[in-house]
Amino acid sequence: MAERASQADSAAEKLSEAPPSRRVNRSRDALLALATVGTLAGGAAWVFRPPPASLEQARILVKAGAIDEASSRILLYLADHPEDVEGYQFLSSLLDRDPPAPDPARVLNGLDKLSPRKALARSLLSLNRGKSWYRQAHYDDAEAAWLDALQIDPTVPEAVWALLSLYYIQGRDRDARKLALAQYRAEPDPRDRVLLLLQLLRSDAQPPAPGAVVLSLSRIEKENPKDLHSMIALGLALVDDSRADEGIAVLQKQVPRYPGDLDALEGLLLGLNLAGDIEGLTEVLKNAPPEAAGSSRLAWFQGRAAESRRDWKTAARSTNGRVAATFPTRRRSVRSSTACNKHFALQVARPRRTRSSIESSGLKPPNSISAVFTTRPTWRTPLSASRLTLASIGRSAAP
Repeated sequence: MAERASQADSAAEKLSEAPPSRRVNRSRDALLALATVGTLAGGAAWVFRPPPASLEQARILVKAGAIDEASSRILLYLADHPEDVEGYQFLSSLLDRDPPAPDPARVLNGLDKLSPRKALARSLLSLNRGKSWYRQAHYDDAEAAWLDALQIDPTVPEAVWALLSLYYIQGRDRDARKLALAQYRAEPDPRDRVLLLLQLLRSDAQPPAPGAVVLSLSRIEKENPKDLHSMIALGLALVDDSRADEGIAVLQKQVPRYPGDLDALEGLLLGLNLAGDIEGLTEVLKNAPPEAAGSSRLAWFQGRAAESRRDWKTAARSTNGRVAATFPTRRRSVRSSTACNKHFALQVARPRRTRSSIESSGLKPPNSISAVFTTRPTWRTPLSASRLTLASIGRSAAP
């Protein structure tokens, strides 16, 4: 012990005599030497600790193409700095990358261990959780996480756009319109407000091709069949892609899986109408539970079934003047509008005035009453989702 003490005193004397420019390096060498001496003598072992994780280390790893390691560094950094907004934003940009991308399951596991207190940090945490779920084809869990992000902090626009993109693929025009108009009133940037409206018009003017929807949602049936909205969208896309038997089979499975759920029942009715199976549509309506049969969401289908029986009064009563309440929520399955419903009522009540009334509106007259309800895009009037969107803005949006 006396020998080790003398060695330490000698090292300290030499360090004090060294020039200032070399004192820093000499002090480091002395500390390492003392640590080695203590370890060899049986003292407390000196353990080397790596430097704490930083975002700069993660950026270097991203440039090197090590995306998984970079995401691990970010998660370690966020574990020590859970309120750092920049860390969540950096991780969000990695989750948006095309392959190679971080392992979403591992990222989700790391995010679940974080508990920030700031509202913006908690909102970005939910945003990243939604992106991780989305990469695992759990679109229902992703939607719930993004809605939670907006509920915590409505000023996170990325969650809005993620939801609108999901609704676009799933054909959920009503939900997209409700979300976009709510954000339209709260969005301070006029350019972003215009982009919100253009996104709604896109779903009406340029809907995704059925084959693209099938390709996007084909994993859902095996990996996450409990996702009702995605299963409905997949079934309708299969029907629209000339695979009616497969699509109807997918839609039929959802009704007993979600008893009493109007979304499941409406999805099946839309698929049957799109496939032209009016007998099947009528049978489903007959077997519908009483609480669902009285819903305004099924009124259009009840009118469709009444038309097939040539019960014109019931058909007109079920469809005329109730577009907002009775119109199906998904695109491509119905090609009708307020104008169509008015012309249909005129054709029932005043057949002689029907053709002239339609011509005066600037629309091409249909060859029959059935043409008003056709599922083909050849009879698609300008008064559809875009016109309904603009009307909604005029009634409720802030100037």
